Amino acid sequence: MIRRFLEKELKAAALDNVIIERTATNININIAAAKPGVIIGRGGQGAEELKKKIKQKFFGSKKASINLNRINPSIAQ
Repeated sequence: MIRRFLEKELKAAALDNVIIERTATNININIAAAKPGVIIGRGGQGAEELKKKIKQKFFGSKKASINLNRINPSIAQ
């Protein structure tokens, strides 16, 4: 469900890979995208809003962290 949500929300960022790691108290989401600037937004506001949406929709009390990685689109094909 989280992966599908991210694919819909971040369609403009050209996602390549989403890895979700869960522990008892933390959620780590690693996103590989060709355009990470679309996700980050101005001053990092986009990434913070995305984190808030994920926490509200899926995890109330767990800590969430999002790691963004840039891929080279010519290699990803």
